[in-house]
Amino acid sequence: MYQLGVMHATGVGTSRNCELAVGLFKNVAERGSWSKLFSTAYDAYDEDGDVASAALIYMFLGELGYEMAQNNAAFLLDEMVDADDDDTIHALLFGRNGSLARALTNWQRSAGQGSAGQGYTTARLKIGDYYYYGHAVERDYAAAAHEYKLAADASNAQAMFNLGWMHEYGVGLPVDLFLAKRFYDSAAEASADAKLPSTIALAILQAKMWFEAQFGPLESFGEALIGQAGAAEEIARLQQMYCHRAAVHVCCSHAYSVCSSGSRAVVIVWLPPPNTKQSLRSDRRVIASFCWTVLQ
Repeated sequence: MYQLGVMHATGVGTSRNCELAVGLFKNVAERGSWSKLFSTAYDAYDEDGDVASAALIYMFLGELGYEMAQNNAAFLLDEMVDADDDDTIHALLFGRNGSLARALTNWQRSAGQGSAGQGYTTARLKIGDYYYYGHAVERDYAAAAHEYKLAADASNAQAMFNLGWMHEYGVGLPVDLFLAKRFYDSAAEASADAKLPSTIALAILQAKMWFEAQFGPLESFGEALIGQAGAAEEIARLQQMYCHRAAVHVCCSHAYSVCSSGSRAVVIVWLPPPNTKQSLRSDRRVIASFCWTVLQ
């Protein structure tokens, strides 16, 4: 394999192809004895529960160029940012911001040398999250949308859902309700796990489209939007006013209530703001910050 790499690098006996030569050299280098450290890192994480040691080993292997190690190191650094105990590597060495910065670097390296596989799409999705939430970088919704598009092109349902939301609310992308619907539909088709949140998002989107078709832009009706600060109080007030018995459901970080009083039905949807979601490993994006009532 090494000799074949030399042939492609020099163009002797075959056409010169530096990219293929680099891939062959990398394959040879990754077969060295140091690759055994993967087993050591996995045992530390899975059997001993020593996340810090596993992360350090994966970071070392990531510096050697192993894409899988870069992905694993980034995931573990993410995981430790959310840890409550002090026996973690970020508490001992890097701190929260340092851990996030190192995680982002490893996500970027992993995405840079990955193909359209699971590791690549996860890395692109995570980089988008970092730009969206402003972790270790300046918040940049346009850059987040770019990363989500790359992941969505590789059939990542979460990225499709995120793009739908960004098109729906004009965050980093132009407002386009029809494109938002297309992305929500694509997310539901791409993954069974995305069917429920996509269905909820589509129901909200359809109601919004109907409202705007009947009464004009939603922003012109202040009574339709309730500020975050008073959302909980408004939900309680409307339930007390209109409902004898309210059924409250919670799923995928969406709290919504459906109740009725005689012929009048009130549907209340309350979604907490994105910046209250601290976990970077969540499988669901918190959709929006508003309390929206639809009266029929």
